[in-house]
Amino acid sequence: IDEIVQTPPFDGLHLHLHGGMTRAPKPMDASQTALFEAVRETGALLNQPIAWKPSGGVCEGNNLYAAGLPNIDTLGVLGGDIHSDQEFAWPDSFVDRAQLSALILCKIASGEIDAAKLKALRMETL
Repeated sequence: IDEIVQTPPFDGLHLHLHGGMTRAPKPMDASQTALFEAVRETGALLNQPIAWKPSGGVCEGNNLYAAGLPNIDTLGVLGGDIHSDQEFAWPDSFVDRAQLSALILCKIASGEIDAAKLKALRMETL
């Protein structure tokens, strides 16, 4: 980006860059850990192993976390090269991932996953 700004593609064009990445990565605090474990256990019931890796700070979940809401990113379909022009999805994963999301929501609705407790854990760190 800096190179593009320094060497505009047309004569007479002047570029100015301002702003930047301002979303900090969400840490794996007590609320995030508790939610992740609940999701991992739910995945295990469906024979879907769930793994965690840091998102790096550019996902919408970081905004939710900053607002005090524990959350899990990327529960969508399986695939690869996320957030790139090479991103792809494996259609065979659609049903499994929909089942996972549905079961998580059912567990939250029934209180088996205690959303109020997760929120309270998050509020302790604000």
